[in-house]
Amino acid sequence: GDPGRRTAYAAILLLSMTQAAPLLLVALYLQACAGLQPSQAGLRIAPVAFGMLMAAPVAGILLRRFAAESICVGGMLLAACALALLAALLQPMIGAVQLSLCLWMLGLGIGSFVTPNNASILQSVVPQRRGIANGVRSTLQNTGIMVGTALTLSVALAQLPSGSQRMILGGGGAGLSNPDVAAFTQGACSALILLAVLCLAGAALIAATIYRNASAGPPVSAGA
Repeated sequence: GDPGRRTAYAAILLLSMTQAAPLLLVALYLQACAGLQPSQAGLRIAPVAFGMLMAAPVAGILLRRFAAESICVGGMLLAACALALLAALLQPMIGAVQLSLCLWMLGLGIGSFVTPNNASILQSVVPQRRGIANGVRSTLQNTGIMVGTALTLSVALAQLPSGSQRMILGGGGAGLSNPDVAAFTQGACSALILLAVLCLAGAALIAATIYRNASAGPPVSAGA
């Protein structure tokens, strides 16, 4: 396959690692450290969905004027900024407006990435092979979600005793001690920074491909 498609595959894997993991982490954190009920925590993370819904059609419109790779870089950088900001602001008493803004930005970044990335993958193959290409993309996306969630929770809970870990994962974190709350906050912030770095790595990977393509001159053709 061509280098652009390989880069798009790698980028969707990296972004998918940051797609579901922060939402699960924030929901568990709000229940364990802020004492929210599961339904309340679910409502608090809803802005990410609104951001995705807003960004996806706008990204499709931007595809008419800008290269898909450039839009993908912007989306990953926006997601990285949102994750870094969330890491800086995360605390048991984080304001609803602050949290909503961070998650909305994350949704905008994800939505801005997915549409042009999918388009670049499908347009890089002949129509007869688009089902295969989309299947590979879907597999990588699901793999990234699973790996990212496991990695994020491992980092976030690493400094907590096993009893507290079970309490948090079981959704009954109201009994966490102050030291455990502090350790969970620190671990969650470290995990969010790690996810932000993954987004930056994806953006750098795509940017490097753009630079190589520009240096090589106009492409000959887009074959299978």
